[in-house]
Parts: sequence; structure tokens; C-alpha cells
Amino acid sequence: MSDFFNKIIGQKKSKLVLTKLINSRRVPHAFIFSGSKGIGKFFTAIEFAKLINQNDPATQSQINSLSEPFIKYVFALPRGKSESGDDGPYDKLPKSTIESIQSEIKEKINNPYYFLKIENANTIKISSIRDIIRFLNIYYQPEIKRFVIIDDAHLLNEESQNSLLKSLEEPPENVYFILITDKIENLLKTIHSRSFVINFENLLEDELIEVLKKYFEIEGVLASRVAKFSNGSVNKAVKLLEMEFETLSEKAIDFARFSVMKKYSSALAIINEINDKYDTTGVKLFIDLVNMWFLDTSKEKCSELKDFYYIGKEESISKFNKRFPKAKQEDIIENLNKYSNYFDRNLNLNIISLSLIFEIAAIELGE
Repeated sequence: MSDFFNKIIGQKKSKLVLTKLINSRRVPHAFIFSGSKGIGKFFTAIEFAKLINQNDPATQSQINSLSEPFIKYVFALPRGKSESGDDGPYDKLPKSTIESIQSEIKEKINNPYYFLKIENANTIKISSIRDIIRFLNIYYQPEIKRFVIIDDAHLLNEESQNSLLKSLEEPPENVYFILITDKIENLLKTIHSRSFVINFENLLEDELIEVLKKYFEIEGVLASRVAKFSNGSVNKAVKLLEMEFETLSEKAIDFARFSVMKKYSSALAIINEINDKYDTTGVKLFIDLVNMWFLDTSKEKCSELKDFYYIGKEESISKFNKRFPKAKQEDIIENLNKYSNYFDRNLNLNIISLSLIFEIAAIELGE
């Protein structure tokens, strides 16, 4: 396998598919890189672009720095004040926002696993697609292969996707599209049909630990602990660390205890505190930690299953089961999964949280 791809941690199958395509000399002009957030899809796109241009070291350097006309990097942007359909993607954005975006891109260049943090960037604007069309119309020497990389491509609305479709149908020679997404179902079927889909797998636990240590300078013990809770996603691991993971995991245990003990106000106070600090995205991550606590208590009841998430909490897990022997973990876990999805629907947080707490308490009593 190419030395370029050796830099990417994990993703053996995806790298093998791309290598075979290059060796076959029949590389499609449009790809969809599909899979969970934070597993190396962007990094693979960059290394793939460099591999395609491996005979030109100068071009590879430009690709590394996301420089046009070698790379057109497209991502969600905020809408500017009084922005109209004739404005470019950055025309009506204030200087401070543009400077912030430039700073985020520099972080992404330095760390391919970094996640852009741009306030109010919820959609990929139609003006960004028009910008792609301008990029495609630039003539460049034919020996250079150029790339359009669209991050979070599912944030393209239907109008933007239809506009992009025209370019996918008749791409200029030596230009390749890579659409990166963790929600492939939000892309039009016509885009699917014109793209070569590569499904990326979640990282293995040791692979995720390696990324955290190498690219985020997380010390080994903490990296190992948070990796267990992150389902192979760098994105999830980093968010948990930003939310003070050690403290957050303790609060998850407290929430579980308060819920089964019918200490409703105490359990609700924890949820509200998480929401105040980290919004509903943080609440969903927190519910995942609660879920994993109940999974551990369920494992403890089965003597042959001892691969706990909460390493070092074995005694607390055992005490929990002795104190709450009627707890039906399977039902609790099912409810936690169900309610986690509700937090995306702009429903009243207190109502959702109290309903969840009540259901956990009722299940514990076998009601």
C-alpha cells in the first residue's frame, strides 16, 4: 500500500479500494466518503489527492495547504447580514468571522483530524456551489489532477445538490470530487448514482488512542479511558474531553443513581447543568455515558462479561446492582436510546428529561 496511505491510522479496507482504483487507471471522477464523524475521511481525501499527484512534489505541498487551484475545500458557512443570492460565500461576512474561519482552516491544515468550529455554520450555501463552478472553469495544466472536497456534504440543501449535480454529470478532465458525509441518506439518489461510494469503518480502540495521542497530545491513560466511550470516533472523543470527561462520567453515574432513587430534582439539575454548558449536543453525549453505565451494570450480572466501559468502577457497579436488584437494564437502555433522539427535535428539555427520569424510576420498580 502507498506510503501516503500509511500516514492514515486505520481504514485498511478503504485505503485498499482506493489503491486498487489508482492501479487500475480507472479512477472515478466523483466519490462519496461515507462514515461516522472523526474517523479519517478528510485525511484520506487529502492523501488520495497527493497520491494521484505523486509525481509532482510541489503540487503535493499545495494540496497539504488546501491551496487553490489544486484543492477547492468547501464546508458550511454562516449567512452574512443582508446576504443575497448574488453575493459570494464570504462577501457579507464580517471581518472577524472571516478571520475566525481562516484560523480554523489553519488548524485543519495542521491536524487533518481537527473539526472546524464555525459559529452558525449550518448549511453549505448555493454561493459556495457557484464558487465551485468558477473553480472548474479555471484552465490548468492537464498533468495536474485537481480536487473539490466538500466536507459535511449532507449540509447541502436540495437546490445546492441539484446545482452540484450538473458538475458531477460532466466534470472537467482531471478534476475529481470527494463528498464527505456521516449522513449519506441526506444526499440525493442522483448524486449517489453518479458517485463511487466508499464506506469508512469506525476506528478500533487502539487506533483511536493513537490518533488522540499523536494529533491531540492526549496523555496515554486519559486517551485509553475516553476511547472506550467514543465508539471509534475521534470527534466524539475530543468533544467528551472538551466537556471535562472525568467529571462528566462521574455525573453520569450520579444521574443514574438519582433516577432510580426517584430523586427527580437532583437528576434534572444535572441534565440542566449539562445543557447550560454544552447545549443539546452535550446532553446527547451525556446520555450516552449514562447508557454505558447501565450497560456495565448489566454486564456485571453476567459473570462471563467483564469488559467494562467504566474501568476502575467495578466495586461501584457491584454495589449499584446490590442496591437496585430490580433494575431492568435492558428496558432502561432502550429508553435512553429512544430519548436521546428526542433532544434533536427542539422539544422542551425539562419535559423530555423528566419523562426519561420517570421512566427509569418506574422500570427500576418493575411498574
